[in-house]
Amino acid sequence: MVKSLSVNNPGRHGGRFGRWALLQILTIALLSFRLAPSPAPKSPRQPLPAYLWTSSQPLPTPLRYALQVLAYAAFAAFIGYFSTAPAYRQLNDNEAVVKLSFSHTAQLKQICRERSDTELAKLAPNMRSKLDCPRERAAVLVELDMNDQPLYRIATPPSGLSKDGAATVYRRFTVPAGRHHFRARLADGPDGTFNHLHEASIDLAPGQVLVIDFLAGSGGFVFTHGK
Repeated sequence: MVKSLSVNNPGRHGGRFGRWALLQILTIALLSFRLAPSPAPKSPRQPLPAYLWTSSQPLPTPLRYALQVLAYAAFAAFIGYFSTAPAYRQLNDNEAVVKLSFSHTAQLKQICRERSDTELAKLAPNMRSKLDCPRERAAVLVELDMNDQPLYRIATPPSGLSKDGAATVYRRFTVPAGRHHFRARLADGPDGTFNHLHEASIDLAPGQVLVIDFLAGSGGFVFTHGK
């Protein structure tokens, strides 16, 4: 009978045979490791082309300077172009401008009244003024017509916390160039009656500016050619 010998089931010589078999296995493994072909040596690292450079690899100094010059030149060209182009035109070829601009202090909203002796006695000695004049002023009403057609209407309240300051009006109109008839009216009293009127026929060339001002010391509305 032939017995099967194994490391796990040794016979009379099983212990020595198991150790010998294990030694053979280790020897063969060691020899196979030592005889295994070594990997081929790596070739020296070649520099990447300029377009393949990454952030971890610094660019050459000449290339950095060249890119900076190109970036600055592109930025300067961008600023230079948009500083003069595209051309901006405020008016068309056959248009003019009318500007209504002024500040005016209206009359008091309520007329002064005279205090009675009883009312004066209730006031402090330094405040016993015979006349009681409220500070609030009336709104300024303005109407502007061109060629007998309404061009602008506004009621401007007085400025200030006590509503005792001047009322300011500003409006800009673009109108066709040519001859036009303008009529301006203003009311600055509490009853809203238009007590200032001025009208004139004016030729406006293309691109010309007509300024309509109000000067109380000069009699009211003033029409002048501006820029």
